[in-house]
Amino acid sequence: MDANDLVQQYEQGRFNFAEASLVRAVLVGVTMPKLNLCRANLQQANLSRSNLEDADFYKAILEKVNFSHAQLHAAKLKRVRLQDGNLTAADLSQADLTGAFLQGACLLNADLSHANLSQAYVRAANLYQANLTDADLYKQEPSPAS
Repeated sequence: MDANDLVQQYEQGRFNFAEASLVRAVLVGVTMPKLNLCRANLQQANLSRSNLEDADFYKAILEKVNFSHAQLHAAKLKRVRLQDGNLTAADLSQADLTGAFLQGACLLNADLSHANLSQAYVRAANLYQANLTDADLYKQEPSPAS
């Protein structure tokens, strides 16, 4: 599946793209709330400035993905692999990042207010000036999440 197919099918009312392969997909500035990309492979995809509020990325492969300036409010990012991802200035407020693997991810100026980061692996992640107001940081993982 390519990015154009995804957008076209979404506009026709399809929301479930679980396990889709969208490696290096370019989806800059798309508006696709409630999108289901559980267990999808989006390695090196560019989703900057996209609106993906309440989207479900459970166990998705998001290594080196670009979510800069994306709207991910209340997104489900549970147990995702976001290694070396770019989330600069992304809105992750109320997002569920339980058990997420965020090693090397850039969350510079990201809004993580009220987000759940319990059991997330954040070693070498850049959280400089990130908003962590009321974020759940319980039990950070000392080793990579699986």
